[in-house]
Amino acid sequence: MPRVPVKTFILRLCGVVATSVLCNALPAVAAENLVVTFGPIERRIAVADLEAFAEKGELQNEAGFVLQRFSPEQQQKAQQALIGKLEGIDPIVLSQFTYTRPGEQLLTEVGELIRTESGQNGFQSLRAAMLLTATSPDGVTPLNFLKNLPTDMRIDLAALLSQGQRVRQFLQETDTAVSAIETQAKTSTPGIPLSLEALPDPRAEGSTSFTKQTIQFYDARRDRTLLTDLYLPEGAGPIPVILVSNGLGARRTRFADLGAHLASHGFAVVIPDHPGSDRQRLQDFNAGLYRENFDSADFIERPHDLSFLLDELQRQGYGDRLNLSQVGVFGYSFGGVTALSLAGATIDPVHLQRDCDTRSAIFNISLLYQCRALELSPEQLAMPLADERVTAIYLFFPFGRSLFGPDGMAKVQIPLFWQATDLDILTPLLEEHLPTYGWITAEDRYLAISRGLPHARLTLDVLRQLTPIPDEWPRLRDVTQTYQEAMAIAFFETYIREDERYRTLLQQDYTQVLTEEPYRFSLVRSLPQ
Repeated sequence: MPRVPVKTFILRLCGVVATSVLCNALPAVAAENLVVTFGPIERRIAVADLEAFAEKGELQNEAGFVLQRFSPEQQQKAQQALIGKLEGIDPIVLSQFTYTRPGEQLLTEVGELIRTESGQNGFQSLRAAMLLTATSPDGVTPLNFLKNLPTDMRIDLAALLSQGQRVRQFLQETDTAVSAIETQAKTSTPGIPLSLEALPDPRAEGSTSFTKQTIQFYDARRDRTLLTDLYLPEGAGPIPVILVSNGLGARRTRFADLGAHLASHGFAVVIPDHPGSDRQRLQDFNAGLYRENFDSADFIERPHDLSFLLDELQRQGYGDRLNLSQVGVFGYSFGGVTALSLAGATIDPVHLQRDCDTRSAIFNISLLYQCRALELSPEQLAMPLADERVTAIYLFFPFGRSLFGPDGMAKVQIPLFWQATDLDILTPLLEEHLPTYGWITAEDRYLAISRGLPHARLTLDVLRQLTPIPDEWPRLRDVTQTYQEAMAIAFFETYIREDERYRTLLQQDYTQVLTEEPYRFSLVRSLPQ
């Protein structure tokens, strides 16, 4: 078990003590009123009156005065919103997150909208209410959150409504952008007529047998151990190689199905755990052993992990069967950052600092994590990470707009496949994917957009409260996997194995074959004007 840093231990102990004190003192310090302002107009609404409305439908005092101006349908929605329960909230995990730098930054942004009655940023009160509500036997509801606020709060209704309008506009603009991409995809002329008869079905399991072994590699220079799964197809070489870099807090088994699928089609697949940002690190963070859920040095260490594995495979004699000079990388989320770095993208600290100072993370959660790269030294930020052995990358829900900026992204000149979705609250299509993809100047680039599929299972419950999603996670996972596996085979066959027959699949006609309604799937080379 990792040793607990003294500073981290003290911070966590203070958090536990503070929460305990708040819990014991709740009857004496709980908020009684919400002061709602709209320009010069100010209304003091009793939390007890909101509770009477939520639980009994009673309209009384100032709360009743305001709510009577809502239509019956709006009143019903407001009532349901106040008592609607959020399930699956782990109070320990929630507590840990609120003490991370991203958690504090997010709460500070929200605290600008919901302040203390004296006008101070509401960060501390919001955090206290979140922790109390997460441990409440009555469940996590907006009403319980309001009841657990330790002091009266001041809500700038104009600013809050402005944010709500921004959300609606953001969703509308996202829908408009996806519709334009779909239209362009449908009207684009394919360079090669679609021909499926001459190819094995990329969605189906391939005919190649393979073995899977777990190997522990040790990098003495960095004192870093990489537990790695190697999927090795049978047959003579040179066997093409695909490296897989996982998302934040994920196990290497997250893409076991993809690894097996690629291996069955004749690719060797290498999937490591990245020690500073893998599932073990996340579990240690949740246990209070670290203040942050990942090590900021992993912006640098992850690309080094994959380059080291190529070196070590060569050193251990795998180079006799594996083609280690022309390698593909599949990167998911944070792993997409890793893949882009290996492909030549460089961190732009000036651009990153400007975005971290001026952009809001409320509409782009990934910004909170990108800004953590500013913790690195100038020497670390200047480290060369590109690996010339990496000749094609597949990005699955990546991020990097602020991290790399237009100058850093323009350095990516190898073939690239970028898969995104319209329903992504972690790396939003409009904020992250489209601008960043637009900065890429490589000739062979592809952008695939799916409708209605979430970034990860973690975000599904949140998305269900914002938009109707007809299917449960197993169905959504299967559809996503079908799109991903088919296009990964088409892309890597074309650009790693250099089998030109598969180029015919890298077009809209094939994505129409793949599409499983209502989850439409579209592919373009360039963005609409």
